[in-house]
Formats: sequence, C-alpha cells, structure tokens
Amino acid sequence: MTSDCVDKIITIQGLSKIYDGQSSRSIEALHDINLTVFDSEIVCILGPSGCGKTTLLNIVAGLLSATSGSVRICEEEAFQGNLLVSYIQQSPQLLPYRTVLANAALSLELRNELGSGGLSKIHSLLKFLGLEEFSSYYPSELSGGMRQRVALARTLSVKSPLILCDEPFSSLDFDNRLEIEEFFWKANKDERRASIFVTHHIDSAISLADRIILMTPRPGRILEVVEIDESLRQQPPLKRREFPSFSRYFSETWQSLHNASGVKV
Repeated sequence: MTSDCVDKIITIQGLSKIYDGQSSRSIEALHDINLTVFDSEIVCILGPSGCGKTTLLNIVAGLLSATSGSVRICEEEAFQGNLLVSYIQQSPQLLPYRTVLANAALSLELRNELGSGGLSKIHSLLKFLGLEEFSSYYPSELSGGMRQRVALARTLSVKSPLILCDEPFSSLDFDNRLEIEEFFWKANKDERRASIFVTHHIDSAISLADRIILMTPRPGRILEVVEIDESLRQQPPLKRREFPSFSRYFSETWQSLHNASGVKV
C-alpha cells in the first residue's frame, strides 16, 4: 500500500455520467456523486436497478470515463489497469482454458507476485472457499457459485488497497453467502483494505458496511448516507445480525428506498 493510501483511499467529486444513445436522446446515469472512502472502510451501495451502481464502479475502475467530475484513488486519477484497484464483478470472468488454480492465481501472476508465498496464499484461499479438491478443474466443470468463489480467491489474493465489488455473492445460496461475507469482512479488516460493495441485499449491506449509500432511481444521486453505529461496526457480519439495531436499520433502509423509488429493491 502506498504512503498516499494511509487515510483517504478514494475521493469522488461531482461525478456525473451521460450515455449518448443511438437516437438523439441521451441518458443520464449518474448525477453529481460525491463520496470519500477511507482506509479499512467498507461502503455498501444500495439502490434500484438502473440507478448507476455498476456504472459508478466501472468509472472508479477506469473502464468508463465520466462525463464530468473526478475520481482519485490514493491521490491518483482513476485509470484502467490501476494496480491499486481490484474488481470482482457479477460475472466471474474466468478464462475457460485455465484451471481453478491457474485462474485464482492470475492476478498475482500479472503483477509478477506469484512466488511461493503467493501460491501458498492461493491454496489457503481455495481451501477456505471449499475449492481445494477442484484446483485442477476447469470453469466449465464448476457450478455458477463455485466459479464466483474462484473469482473471489483471485481478487483477495492481491494486496490492493481498494476492492470494488459488484454483487459478487449473488449466485451463492443463503448459507454460503453468510459464510463468504464473514470471510470477506475479516479479510478486508485484517489487511486494511477499503471496499465499495454494490448489493441488492439490504441485510448484506447492514452486515458488512461501515456506511451504506442509498441511491435514487436514474439518474443516480446519493439519496442518503446511513452511518452504522460504532458498536455494530466493530462486529463481524454474523454477529451483527443478533443485535436489536439490525432490524431497525433494515426497516429504515427499506423504507427510505421504497419511498424514493416506489418499487421493490
């Protein structure tokens, strides 16, 4: 982690994105987004489909350009291929001709960090994620949930200070999702990474987040920032669900989103 990443990991100022359509009509996906994410912080984003959540992540990752505004990561302008950023998307994006082990090791390999220590970390991640016995399998031989776990191992293997997550656990069943969320939260905190985590699950956001960003329907604006109480933030995801305040956060968050969109989240 660079010295510039000690405190502020990402600063987004006045960010807007307009897509030019095939016809004369343009579509504004995001409008005037301002957000700062700090070291070790998990910020979850909730909002209705089409509100620009994935667009926001793609701009931060350098895959899209903003129409206006700026994104700075550890004081550098966002750009594609930035080694300060890891990105796990809805689709696992595995290479079909590489085994589970080789896919999981790809990020370290591209960074020239796949020594014995890196390989040992990959094996440990695969073991925890229940994939150790499938290390020689190919993506076509795996279920959707297993492929997503390979992508998670690939992402967590590197020490980038920022992880972008676009509904990475949506293909997992409920029990597996709870277990992987616990592991993800602990890995983030232990390695002092920041994360922007997009999800449609209110319960996941409350379980994981230090702050929750609620978005309006398109064009996506920040509707509300939900600050999780310090007493809850210190608890891992499964433990948070036992607190009485968990239900209160769920009810208030759902009501805010419902009032803003008028549709089910």
